[in-house]
Amino acid sequence: MQKMSLKHLYGNFKNALSGFNAVYQTQCAFRTEICFCVPLLLIALLMPVSLIEKVLLIYPVFFVWACELANTALETTVDRISKEWHPLSKRAKDIGSALVLTAFIQLILSWALILLHIFV
Repeated sequence: MQKMSLKHLYGNFKNALSGFNAVYQTQCAFRTEICFCVPLLLIALLMPVSLIEKVLLIYPVFFVWACELANTALETTVDRISKEWHPLSKRAKDIGSALVLTAFIQLILSWALILLHIFV
């Protein structure tokens, strides 16, 4: 297996930041998710819960962001292929949206269960 150079790692990191910037600049949903989820991260870090509970509160936030990134990549690819409406393009985009919705449901359930455990 070939060793990865620091220059290669830096290039990969730079490309990833470019991807984040592109999604942030072009996707209102991603900006909304950032505004919604950053306070949740801060709350999770400050809550008087165990380390495992903190992880269970923080992980779904990053999962929502990862799903939104994947959804945007999928939509961008579909649009690159053709801007014309096609039932398979719609299905692909709908499935991407379902991915993000599933992540949000996981986030809500994780937070609800842990908050119920703490306060009830």
